[in-house]
Amino acid sequence: MMGRVTVAEQLYEQQCTKVVATADGQVRQLAPGLAPGSTDAVLAKLGEPSFAIHLAQAVGAEDDIPDDVGLALRRAAQRLPHVLPDGREEPAEEGPVEAVFGPVVGDGALVICLDTDGAGAGPSMVSTMVRILVEELTPLGLDAHVAAGPSFSDAVLSSWTSDGHRS
Repeated sequence: MMGRVTVAEQLYEQQCTKVVATADGQVRQLAPGLAPGSTDAVLAKLGEPSFAIHLAQAVGAEDDIPDDVGLALRRAAQRLPHVLPDGREEPAEEGPVEAVFGPVVGDGALVICLDTDGAGAGPSMVSTMVRILVEELTPLGLDAHVAAGPSFSDAVLSSWTSDGHRS
């Protein structure tokens, strides 16, 4: 039976930490994974985009990562720096993504974090990045769900080498 890769609704809105003003004038901070309410005004987005890939079975350690999944996410991670602000993927060009960390294990999922040196990623970029993740995972025939990932510091290092082997 073929698996299915699904994507969280409002994934872009759930990216990063947000500072929002509510309709009643309150200012509050929303953690990654939470979306502002329909009447909230986003005052600032803090942090860098990240993606959490949830498999059918929670991932607790690097040994739990199936090799084909790790390699597929590594291929995706190598494509992400070539996504431009307008959402085009151009293999010959570099977009605002300066570094990709992951996939690493975090909160029961596989996490890929991006470093854009504060430039962030708009809706078109995030949409293309999600498409890349789905394209790389779909041929594996597994059940997976792509969602906004948690914030990680720059200290998070990849558990995969550039040639696709575990370090």
